[in-house]
Amino acid sequence: MSEENLHEILGDIERSVRDFTEAEAALAEAEQRRDHTRQAVLEQVERLHAEVDAVHAPELIGVLRHLYWQQPGIHGRPLAEAAGLHLHDMLATIGPAPSGILCADCGTELLRTSRSWKPPARYGRRCARTA
Repeated sequence: MSEENLHEILGDIERSVRDFTEAEAALAEAEQRRDHTRQAVLEQVERLHAEVDAVHAPELIGVLRHLYWQQPGIHGRPLAEAAGLHLHDMLATIGPAPSGILCADCGTELLRTSRSWKPPARYGRRCARTA
């Protein structure tokens, strides 16, 4: 290996390590910002709950439904607690979410019943009524 190639490779490693270190710092900053903003959202849900003074107020349920189904980075249990509910009660209150997948037999849209819900296999897409 020539001295020139060795110097080039070592320079590339140095640049890559510097880029990696900068990326790690940016990631840590983004994670801290995410955690802070998540907490801010939960505090706003607490304020909304206190303002409407009812766990089944349409405004609160609408916010909970959106946050639970559209913002997976906001965890369910703290969200429910911020709204004055237990997780199970919140899930029962907000209900399932549309999946965009239709039953292969009857054409009814399949519903997501949890965040971990996975679409059924391509040819096994059946609703509970036709399964």
